[in-house]
Order: sequence, then C-alpha cells, then structure tokens
Amino acid sequence: MEARITAAMALAALDTNTATLTIAVLREAMLNGDPRNRHWAAVYFSQIDADSLETLPVFVGSLTNRERNLRISAAYSLLRFGPKAKAAVPALVEMRNDSDTEVQQAVRAALRSIDPEAASKVGVK
Repeated sequence: MEARITAAMALAALDTNTATLTIAVLREAMLNGDPRNRHWAAVYFSQIDADSLETLPVFVGSLTNRERNLRISAAYSLLRFGPKAKAAVPALVEMRNDSDTEVQQAVRAALRSIDPEAASKVGVK
C-alpha cells in the first residue's frame, strides 16, 4: 500500500492533470491502510483537494498514534481546517497534555485555531 501511495503522489507531482487518478488510490489507503499509511494518504489527499473534509477523521485518529511524528503531523494538519474541524476538539483537549512537548505544542496550536473558546476553557492560551 505504501508504494501505491508514493507512486500516486509522484505521478500527481509530475503531471497535475493526473491528480484525479491518484484520488482513488489515496481514498482507498485512507480507508483500508494501516494507521501510518492512512495518515500519509490523508496528508497527500489534502494537498490535492484542500477543500475536502474527508481527511478529518483520519487526522483525528492519528492524534493518538504511538508514533510522535504522526501525532504532531495530525495536529498541524488539522490547523488548516480551522473551525470546520470542531469534531476534533474533544481529541485535542484530551491530547493537550501529551507526554511529548512537541506534540503538546502542535495540539495546542490546533485547538486555539479550531476553537479558541474551548482552548481557553481548558487553559490553553
């Protein structure tokens, strides 16, 4: 699956007219891949279709991944959605005190961007 994701993104980077062909591969990976592949497929998908909210559940799910880099990437990926990502607020609130300080920074930035009121209520400034 990882090779298919990488190939799809390389094809889209080489020829933007083929981006629509890569969407099916990335959607499949977001639904059926392992957690790491789902996450990176969502990252790449959001680069092709920035207005889509399909990636939100993948990023929310990645917030609790055991790999710190995926948790960081997930939180920063949520930033671009702003208030449209309100569904992520409970997970962000839960993750704001992650054991990793970089994860905490990313989660807190996402929380402030998505729901400043909720961030303030839980002491995130």
